[in-house]
Amino acid sequence: MKAYTDHLKSKFKPTFFGLFEKQADSLIKNVYAYIYNKTVRNSPAITGCRGVTTGSNMPITIGMIKGEFNAYNNEVQKSVLDRVNEYVAEFESSKIFPPTGDEMQRLLEVRDYFRENIKSSDSNENRPT
Repeated sequence: MKAYTDHLKSKFKPTFFGLFEKQADSLIKNVYAYIYNKTVRNSPAITGCRGVTTGSNMPITIGMIKGEFNAYNNEVQKSVLDRVNEYVAEFESSKIFPPTGDEMQRLLEVRDYFRENIKSSDSNENRPT
């Protein structure tokens, strides 16, 4: 049993959104919600200052996605960028349910920010100190 739990700990990282969810999955869910202009459900919680709070639906903004993306290490960022690039290819080749112009623009905005951020972090790592 110990080996199995160690395997789960190494494969899956606990996140705010779920115990057995990979780190990149929560960001991908937020990217999806941002592209399609959907809301994300915040679960009810007990806070120290306000007591019990009820869950609410919250729209995802580009600022939230940028903040979450910047919080992850380069390995997770690159895996998220790979997934977003796959989405761009699927969007461009979609014939049955073509995306609207607004959805495509939001996806490209996210992809361009991710690319720019990874390039700037790579150049900062390679800079001599």
